[in-house]
Amino acid sequence: MKRFMRTLPPEGAGRPGRPDFVGWVYGLFMAATLLICLFGVGRIPHARAYFDAVFLPMWLLLPLGLCAVLVLLALSEWLGPRIRHGRIALLVASVCLFLFQVAAVTRYYFFTDWDVEALIDLSYLLVHGGESEGLLRYFSRYPNNLFLGWVFAQVRGAAAALGLERFEYGLLLVMQCALNALTGALLVLLLRELGCGRGKLVFGYSLYVLLIGLSPWVSIPYSDSMCLPFPCLAAWLALRRGKRTAPATILRWALVGLCVWIGYRIKPQALFILPAILLRGLFSLRESAVRKAALPSLGGLAAGILAAALLCNAAVDSLQLPLKPEAAFGPAHFLMMGLNSETMGVYSREDVEFSDAIPTRQERSAANLRVAGERARTMGLGGLAGLAVQKTLTNYGDGTFCWDGEGEFYIRTPEREDSRFGQFFRDLYYSRAWEGRYFRLWANAEQLLWMAVLLLGCVGAWRAADARLDCLMLAILALSAFELLFEARARYLYIYVPLYIALAVSGLSQRRKTAPPED
Repeated sequence: MKRFMRTLPPEGAGRPGRPDFVGWVYGLFMAATLLICLFGVGRIPHARAYFDAVFLPMWLLLPLGLCAVLVLLALSEWLGPRIRHGRIALLVASVCLFLFQVAAVTRYYFFTDWDVEALIDLSYLLVHGGESEGLLRYFSRYPNNLFLGWVFAQVRGAAAALGLERFEYGLLLVMQCALNALTGALLVLLLRELGCGRGKLVFGYSLYVLLIGLSPWVSIPYSDSMCLPFPCLAAWLALRRGKRTAPATILRWALVGLCVWIGYRIKPQALFILPAILLRGLFSLRESAVRKAALPSLGGLAAGILAAALLCNAAVDSLQLPLKPEAAFGPAHFLMMGLNSETMGVYSREDVEFSDAIPTRQERSAANLRVAGERARTMGLGGLAGLAVQKTLTNYGDGTFCWDGEGEFYIRTPEREDSRFGQFFRDLYYSRAWEGRYFRLWANAEQLLWMAVLLLGCVGAWRAADARLDCLMLAILALSAFELLFEARARYLYIYVPLYIALAVSGLSQRRKTAPPED
């Protein structure tokens, strides 16, 4: 562990400072979000309000969550210095988490509908053949899911080639378990890079396991779990202090570009880490070392994005699907849905039917923008503010990240041998279709931990933490602004939860100090 931690500055190093502009904005935004959740959940109508009855009162959950994380922090601070061989310990913890997830997921997973069903059917079609008319209509509307469909098809194809057709779906879930365990390790590396001590590393990893490692979203084969590592990996690579030679700089930033663009093609929200990284670099241009490395850094980033774009486009083109490009829904459609006060800014079947009835993309975008403008003018400033409060509750007021909130959700469970181990997890995670005995316990545990993470991140921003945290704050601010403008969903925050945890943990770790020059 000493070798693992030898390059870290001591906690609290540097003079206490004042939060910069980004810290103040993030702190104020998160404070406002917490207040809305504290007084709004269970009181203000929002798209997820039917689920509020599951939760205990927020005035009780927030202090309970704070007490829980403080106890966890004390245990982590006690355990951290006693861990030897930190790299080996992290590897063992990651493998144990992966094996536990696989054992649990294979005993409680179920089949769902909504977009997941379309992706699973497409991957089956590409490998085994079958009816495609309905799928072509879906992917013509939402071509952003085609790359993920190609990924799923490669997994299915590999399983079929090995004679493992029965396990094609299970291999997708195993891959998600591996990505989930990998993300936990990446979070530890990110926290280490931000200067967190041994206890804080254990604390951050423990929070991750409780919020994400034990989340049932790992059992849903979709973009949320598949994209989970990419924002965290891109942030770690961008903030990493390594060799400052031109080749090393170009390679590192090329990897950042690859991560960002591949993540974007899996889930568009992954892109918000890129402007945050660029803005953070722009803020640091006063440092001579940053100015010298600006050209190779940008060159490597552009090369990585270009390579990833060519790779993703080639993958999608290889599908050779007879799609209708003019049927694709653009950003204006999702803006129109985000400004729908009747549905409180979430998915609207009527808006989908409206957009689908327009034959061309140009006409569709123009009509979507016209409707969006009419809705904004009709609501006025007061109505827009009220809608923003409702969408904030939808986005942030749900620590389960909209579990059981899509389509019919539970449509079929596979035949499996019953066991107490599997029954326990089904009781824990099954809610609407089969009311689990422990579901409320799990949902409230996730809610209180999520609220505590948001509170610690808010406090950390005002305590003047490491200036490099601006990158993480900017990414989350961009994501939050996007969800306030476009379609709202707590699930869309899921891939950024490791960054929320990083802000919560590192905010407790140190006062603001000038970070060493980076390339």
